[in-house]
Amino acid sequence: MKIINLIALAGLFILITSATFSSKKENSKSPDITDISKESFIDFLSHFEKKELPYRLGINELYGPQGVKIQKAEAAKLPKKRPGTHSISYSEYIPDARYSGMSRMGSPQLTPVARFYPNEKMVAIIYSSQLRFSFGLHKNYNLLLYDLKGNLISGEIEQGLRPAFSVAYSSLEESITCTIDEKGRVWQNTYENVWKEDINKKGIVGNEITDYQIKNTKVFEIKNTGEIIQLKEIPTTAKASIF
Repeated sequence: MKIINLIALAGLFILITSATFSSKKENSKSPDITDISKESFIDFLSHFEKKELPYRLGINELYGPQGVKIQKAEAAKLPKKRPGTHSISYSEYIPDARYSGMSRMGSPQLTPVARFYPNEKMVAIIYSSQLRFSFGLHKNYNLLLYDLKGNLISGEIEQGLRPAFSVAYSSLEESITCTIDEKGRVWQNTYENVWKEDINKKGIVGNEITDYQIKNTKVFEIKNTGEIIQLKEIPTTAKASIF
């Protein structure tokens, strides 16, 4: 009888310890990140503000009105989030994002940006992905397309996934902005970043971007199938504004 009681007590101790450990593990998630891993598709879409077309992501959206001025090494940390924005966890609806977490500059912060409807049969979302120690640079705006049931239909499948389409991006050398026009076409402007001092000599700490020189413009069309193709000729009926 004593042996049975000892076994029961040992089992109870293991259960309590396991529950405590599990609780601590669940509570270890950052309170700044909204867990969307178990949400329905409708709930998932609710994090993305509905936008009317035309919609654009310009230099201000990439860097903010203050631009890029790296004052000190502490600036390597992510800038403060704008009011009304929040970070989200990985989700089955953004499957390729989970594979971008392995980086020496830290795992990326995912932020819902926008939602729009290219046609009556599909919905598009844009989310930003920014590395945590990147001096406010290396921010990628990705576009994903779904049918109305929540099935991903963006592009061709690569290694079992449908990769997101990058509509805008910031890096040391280049900035890419975009405008999505009334017809759902994606206009991309690529700029060369002009630094105040040569970053190969000065580096970026104590340096700043003073200008953006346009290099090229590309236009992409979103097909009803979810395929995004580059147009061979730039339409003359509309244009993406500089900046």
